[in-house]
Amino acid sequence: MERKELAGWLQEKIAEQRRIDASYGPAATPITTKKEDDPVASGPEAEIRLVLPPEPLTSRGKNKVVRKHRHGTKSVYYDKARDFATSVQSMLPVIGVDMPSEFLSQLAFDLGWIHDDDAWRTVLHTLPTSDRGYANHMREAVLDHCKNPGGNVWLFNVRDARGFLLQVTVAR
Repeated sequence: MERKELAGWLQEKIAEQRRIDASYGPAATPITTKKEDDPVASGPEAEIRLVLPPEPLTSRGKNKVVRKHRHGTKSVYYDKARDFATSVQSMLPVIGVDMPSEFLSQLAFDLGWIHDDDAWRTVLHTLPTSDRGYANHMREAVLDHCKNPGGNVWLFNVRDARGFLLQVTVAR
């Protein structure tokens, strides 16, 4: 394949993959790219906050522990969250997390966990012990949002590119 044909071929393959991704389940949200000439897409962007699990540790040699660097992964997750906010045309803040979609769906369905510690402990027991500390960080981010500035917020699964709306203004 010649170099001049590569861009067209790549665009075709990306469009094909997006169609396939969009066909998986009703909750799958197709991600669209921001077009520079589109006046709606070039407007102000939603606030995006990533709350990711701690970086994994790897061992290198004798008794040396080194953190893997996730700078590239963080930028990919941020781009996914920004594309999601653009595709749903929402100015609501987005909190990007790396939790199972089933768990996030449960959180969006019953919002009692936000302000009730007993309800939160009940929700935590559905998770493996290793994920509970990270889930607490996610809850702290939601609580922080409820205090300042408040209002509804998207919980966005960065791995599956799915958003779950937390209607926290109704929860109180």
